[in-house]
Amino acid sequence: MLVVEDETSLRFAIAKALRKAEFSVLEAADGSAAIDLLRAHTDKVVLILLDLTTPGAPSREVVTPHQHRPLAVLRFPIAMI
Repeated sequence: MLVVEDETSLRFAIAKALRKAEFSVLEAADGSAAIDLLRAHTDKVVLILLDLTTPGAPSREVVTPHQHRPLAVLRFPIAMI
């Protein structure tokens, strides 16, 4: 699971709750970091919790397929927060 949230305390709280529920969680503070994590951990991400107004790369860019992330990568749900 990938949590993308620029507010540190909120991101930590969400990630902590998910880990307590035994989910594996990756965290990104902005859209650019989220894209980097998706590139590196494509096979591990099954859900994205994405801040709609994240800094860095816009949220739309995070979920839009690119040459480095084919459409098949985005086979999982995306929840905008």
